[in-house]
Amino acid sequence: MTAVSVRGPGDMTWERIARPTRGAGQLLVRVERLGVCGTDVHLLDGTMGYIAEGLTTYPFQPGHEWCGVVVECDGPERAGEIRDADSAVRVGDRVVGEPFLSCGTCDLCRAGHRDQCLARDEMGVRGESAGAAAEYIVVPRENVVVVPSHVDATAAVLAEPLVTALHALSVVHTSPGESLGIVGAGTLGLLAAQVASASGVRVTLYARGDRAKRAASVGADFVFVDQAEESAHDAVLEMSGGGGAFEFCLRVVKPTGRVALVGVASTRQPVDTSLVVTKGITIAGVLGGIRFLPHAMHLIAAGIVRADAIVDDILPFAQYSEAIARVAGGAMMRPKVLLDLSERSADAAQ
Repeated sequence: MTAVSVRGPGDMTWERIARPTRGAGQLLVRVERLGVCGTDVHLLDGTMGYIAEGLTTYPFQPGHEWCGVVVECDGPERAGEIRDADSAVRVGDRVVGEPFLSCGTCDLCRAGHRDQCLARDEMGVRGESAGAAAEYIVVPRENVVVVPSHVDATAAVLAEPLVTALHALSVVHTSPGESLGIVGAGTLGLLAAQVASASGVRVTLYARGDRAKRAASVGADFVFVDQAEESAHDAVLEMSGGGGAFEFCLRVVKPTGRVALVGVASTRQPVDTSLVVTKGITIAGVLGGIRFLPHAMHLIAAGIVRADAIVDDILPFAQYSEAIARVAGGAMMRPKVLLDLSERSADAAQ
C-alpha cells in the first residue's frame, strides 16, 4: 500500500509498504478521508513539541484525523449480519476514530483520563504508532464509533477534532445566555462555536485577518484581537496557540470567569499570571477528548455541526504536500483541507 513518511523537518516522501496486520480487538480499516491540521504542519516542519522532547522521532507516518471502512474485525464478518449489541462493529461499517492509544491500566486510564496516560501513543502524532496517511490502518475497537448511514465521510472525519472542542466546552460549562469568547477561527474554534451557538450561548470569535465570514457561518460575532474589550466574557477558549494568546484570554474574561487552554504554542512564552489571581480566574488545560467521541458523532449526525462551515477543499491523497501548504498558509475561506483516499488516489503518488 501507499503511505506518507516524514523523514525529517521538511522532508516528506511516499513509500510502498506492506498492509498492516491486525490483532485481536483491533480493526483493519480502509481509509476514506484524511484531515490535515496545524499539528500535521508542525510535525512536518519540526516545530512540534513532541519532536523537541523526543517523544516523536523520525521517520514517522502522520495522520490523526480520519474515517474509513472496516475490512477486517472480530465477530460478524459482513455488513448485514446480526450483531449481539449496538456497539458491535462489522465489516463494511464506516467508522471514525480517536488517535490516543493508552495503556488502559494506569491510574489515569482507570480514572477516565486516557488522553493523559503517560505511556500513551497518539497515532501519527506521538510515539511510534503509524498514522492514517496511508491506504489502510489498524486501530483498537475501543477507539472508534460507527458512522450513521446518512453521514458521509467528509462530515464524519470532523468527529476527531470535535471531541477536543467538546472537552473544552465541558470544562468551561457555559449556560444559555452567557457569553463565550473563542480565540482562533480555525477548525477547533469554528467547531466549538457551532456547538455553543446551538445551545443558546452568545459566541464571539477573536482572530486576525479577514475571518468575519468564518464567524458568521457558525453563528458567532467577530472581533479583531486588537479591538477586544476588557472583561467581556463569562468564559474563554484559547484555540490558536498564538503568541500572547493566554494573556489575551485573561484580559477578556470576566472576574471569576473560566478559561480553557487548547492551542499548543510552538515556542515557550513568558506569561504574567497576576490577572489569574486578581480576577479569580479558573483555568483548565484540554488535550483531546476520547470520551466525547460518541457525542461528537451524534452532533454531526443531527446536523448541529456542519462540514460546509469547516471544510475548504477535498484533494486527492497524492496532493498531501499541497494540503499541508494550504493549511500552513492560512489564507483559505474555511480552515480544513481533507484528502480523499476512496478512489485509491494514493496510487497517483507513485
